[in-house]
Amino acid sequence: MSKNENCGATIMDRLIKALQIFAKYLDRDSFYSQYPTNCQHDHLYVSVDRSVSKEDSDTLHSLGFDVSEYDDGNFTSFCSLVYGSN
Repeated sequence: MSKNENCGATIMDRLIKALQIFAKYLDRDSFYSQYPTNCQHDHLYVSVDRSVSKEDSDTLHSLGFDVSEYDDGNFTSFCSLVYGSN
């Protein structure tokens, strides 16, 4: 989804698009695939089990998600202030 495609999308459309991208990177047998989301202090975190491609990372950025500073080496975590509580 390009930036122009995001202009007419609702916040729910953008969140669904982001979750579809994240779903590609889940290892179905891991702990993180069972509990991939977490909210803390208005931040929505989504954790995936393997490295996200540059193209998908750029798309996620345009959808409001950036790589989180937290990384234990077993997964990649993304964070957004767009979809947390307001």
